[in-house]
Amino acid sequence: MRIGAMLGFLAIAVALVASPHGGAAQETPSDAENLEAVAADGGVRSIAAGYGHTCAVSGRGNVWCWGANQFGQLGIGTTTASLVPQRVTLGTRIRSVTAGSSFTCALSTRGRAYCWGNNYHGELGDTTRVTRTAPVEVSGLGEGVRALVAGLGHTCAINADFELLCWGNNEGWPLGRNDVSDSDRPLPVLGLPGRVTAVAGGTGHSCAIARQGRLYCWGTNSWGQLGTGEPQGSYLARRVTAMRDNVLAVAAGGNSTCAISANNRLRCWGINVHGQLGNGGSPSGFERRPVPVADGRRWESVAMGVDSHSDHNGFTCAVTIGGLPFCWGYNTSGQLGNGTQTEAFRPVAVSGIGSNVREMAPAHNGEHSCAITGAGIAYCWGGNSYGQLGINSQVGALTPQRVHGRLHRR
Repeated sequence: MRIGAMLGFLAIAVALVASPHGGAAQETPSDAENLEAVAADGGVRSIAAGYGHTCAVSGRGNVWCWGANQFGQLGIGTTTASLVPQRVTLGTRIRSVTAGSSFTCALSTRGRAYCWGNNYHGELGDTTRVTRTAPVEVSGLGEGVRALVAGLGHTCAINADFELLCWGNNEGWPLGRNDVSDSDRPLPVLGLPGRVTAVAGGTGHSCAIARQGRLYCWGTNSWGQLGTGEPQGSYLARRVTAMRDNVLAVAAGGNSTCAISANNRLRCWGINVHGQLGNGGSPSGFERRPVPVADGRRWESVAMGVDSHSDHNGFTCAVTIGGLPFCWGYNTSGQLGNGTQTEAFRPVAVSGIGSNVREMAPAHNGEHSCAITGAGIAYCWGGNSYGQLGINSQVGALTPQRVHGRLHRR
């Protein structure tokens, strides 16, 4: 998943697009409208970032997307890009959104899963390989889905019975199956004991929290991203014993993983050539077992991204219990949000969005990051070649910029 076939296909498709936006950008609102508070649609309660696009869910359950759209990943029925948010028509209220490299999925308040965009490896889970410019329901999950999370080229869902199912690109075994075949429909993950309560998807690996809050990972392990201390990859879920019980949260990136322990401490493992593990000092090549992040804070949430230029170029963002946002790792496009383009080997504060941040969303296979504040305002920063920051321009930003446009309108 530098997913050979998928990204080769992506590169060809991008080369064929007439402009870096996949066509003329959609008509945008006036500057006065751009500056209106996004909270008017009930605030933003979920946000996700992909290769060159971003999507968010408003408090009223509407999905809005912006940026690149060559595969229909904006879900607006066309392949026309947009520099500001455009509303996705779903016909149902949505509670969360997640994004892969060039596809998007959303979970309704009734627990139904929908996806749209690139479907070359079956990423949409609709039993086809047909790219979709508008949402389609994932096959076989029904209602009551509890969580929906996209990796770079695959997606996983926790169903109503707390079972974990995955689909899409299976290079490296991130689907947890005893073969490397892709799947265009949800299939159960093998080897997980008991109920699954959380899941994370990376490039070629996945992780989940199961019975007694124990952490399990599976897939490719070339850089130690499974956290087992061993070099071999695994199609079966393997327990990360160093994290003990009652793990609170987990995130997976390009070739690395982070998790929050029962005492709200953050530990990471896997590739570390750009400091994405945040353990301070000069970065080592990799760590096969969890190492502490070099910061004495207690953490509420963590998320991981990977730059589009290489699976090695990972970056991590996390929020403390008090709502303070930090990022670290690769930073060539300013995706750490601290006003520089210098990589960081330990957490650095994100500038300008205060101390009441609810969620962070570093991009899957992209060069930007986003966040939601306690007031329900969405901010993005970093690379912006496709308009993925949602600021009605293609100019990148080294610090957070408030998302513009009609996100606040029904």
